[in-house]
Amino acid sequence: MFNNPTLPILDGNSIGIPYGAYQLLRKHISILVEQQGPYIDQEQKVISLVPSKKCLMFGRAKMTLSPEQVDHVSSRDGIPNQLLTGWADGFLKSIGFDWVRSLDYSDFEGADFTWNLNKPLINSDKKMSELFSSVDLILDNGTSKHVFNPGMSFCNAATLLKMGGHLNAVLPVCGWCDHGIYQFSPSFFYAVDRAEFKLEALYFFARSTQSGKLMLWDGLQKGFREHVHGAFDGSFAANCLQFLNEPILAWGLFKKVSEVNPVDFMHNTQQLIYKKQWSGALDAIRSNSTLKLEMYHLEGLARERRFVEYIKSIAIDIEQLAVP
Repeated sequence: MFNNPTLPILDGNSIGIPYGAYQLLRKHISILVEQQGPYIDQEQKVISLVPSKKCLMFGRAKMTLSPEQVDHVSSRDGIPNQLLTGWADGFLKSIGFDWVRSLDYSDFEGADFTWNLNKPLINSDKKMSELFSSVDLILDNGTSKHVFNPGMSFCNAATLLKMGGHLNAVLPVCGWCDHGIYQFSPSFFYAVDRAEFKLEALYFFARSTQSGKLMLWDGLQKGFREHVHGAFDGSFAANCLQFLNEPILAWGLFKKVSEVNPVDFMHNTQQLIYKKQWSGALDAIRSNSTLKLEMYHLEGLARERRFVEYIKSIAIDIEQLAVP
């Protein structure tokens, strides 16, 4: 029955670059352009928006916009439809990356480099070591959820990035049961945030086939990330996302500020709420909100309804964002 031609074929790589990730990535690229200016050749002709930029994909990503979203984006942004479907290489080149490559465990989808991301890249061969500290942008559009040791996957990204380079990770939060080995709580992103590998932006959005206005949440906003004493562990707001009954994705942006020590990274990365408790600094992220506690102690449908009302009330429109 699995070969029934009347049934739609689902893409196993179903995160890829969906509409929300596309919107956020475009905003990020536009700010890079503003900071560095267009590349101009000797004849004063603009030949690239982003000068000599390298983009490496962890796993060869696909564009996963719906047909409606493809038409909407193509009309609004002037990008040919064919660049908004299939493999993402062409799209990434169209927005200014002149070097676009992919890395995966195998070359079954045409990856340019093969490496087991469970293993530290410091033990790699010469071909891989030549990439160290050279990449401007690494896109992890769902690959780390398939890696048994996602912390090492992020550590390897830091090894490959040049100073000032970015890791853009789009990973499942809830509603993706058994799509990969893991789904990722906001606590994962907060834990990875460190002085040498700075979390500059974190957003959560619902996977949607619609175009136009996109509802999302700012994971670095104080009201979103606060812990309510006596309620859920970690972020109160993040726990409310599951009650939307929609697949939720995280879009995290990390900047390499200085070299990352792999041993320190892997041994000393801890969940933020417990680090605060161990150091006696929990009050910095804790709230005693009576309203939120009342919501938490409701039961059944009344509780679910209040959670949904609350999480929708703090959503923002992507057009209001300023991504660093």
